[in-house]
Amino acid sequence: MSSARAVFQSPLLSGIISSRCYSSVCVSSCHTEVSNGSRLQARSQSRASAQSTAGLGSGGEKTAVVIDLGAAYTKCGFAGETGPRFIIPSEIKHPGSQEAVRVVQYNINTEELYTILKEFIHLLYFRHLLVNPRDRRVVIIESILCPSHFRETLSRVFFKHFEVPSVLFAPSHLMSVMTLGIQSALVMDCGYTETLVLPGSFDTLKLL
Repeated sequence: MSSARAVFQSPLLSGIISSRCYSSVCVSSCHTEVSNGSRLQARSQSRASAQSTAGLGSGGEKTAVVIDLGAAYTKCGFAGETGPRFIIPSEIKHPGSQEAVRVVQYNINTEELYTILKEFIHLLYFRHLLVNPRDRRVVIIESILCPSHFRETLSRVFFKHFEVPSVLFAPSHLMSVMTLGIQSALVMDCGYTETLVLPGSFDTLKLL
C-alpha cells in the first residue's frame, strides 16, 4: 500500500512531528467536488468542507502540499485528495551535459545536495503543482531510516529558499496504517532500492 496515497486520502494529520521539524503543523483538508446537479447536494458538501477545516483556524486555508521523495520516483499532490497529482522521476538534468542527476543522495556534501533539492522542488511547484510555496504548508513522507543531514538540508530548502509556512515529516509506515483506520499493523514497504518490514503503530508517536 502506498504511504503517499494514505496521506492524500486522510482528512486529518496531527501529532506526527519530527524532531527535525522547525514548525509544527496539523493538516486537515476536505476535497469537495460540486456537480452541476442538485444545489442541495452542493450546499451539503460545502458545509462538510467548512466543518472539516474548522480546526485550522481559517475556513479558507489552502490544503497542504504532500511530497513523497522516493529513490526512483516522487509523488506529489494535495492533502485530502484520493491520490497523487503527479508521479515523476526523482532526478534533474545537469545544466551542462543534460545528464540525469538523482535527487535522493545521501553520500554527497550538503551544499551540492542543497542545490539539487532546490532545483527539484522548484520543478515540483512551478511545472507540476503550479502553486505558490508561501501559501501552503508541506507534508514530507519519509522513511524512518532517512539520514538526519538529508532531512535538515531539505528543511533548509523549504524554509530558506521557498519560504513555506511549515513542514511536517511523516513516517511512511505510519501513513500506510492511517488510511486503514486501525492503530497498528505490520507494514511492508517495497521501494526501488530497498524493502523494509516495520511494525506500524500510533503508540510509537510519543517516541518520535
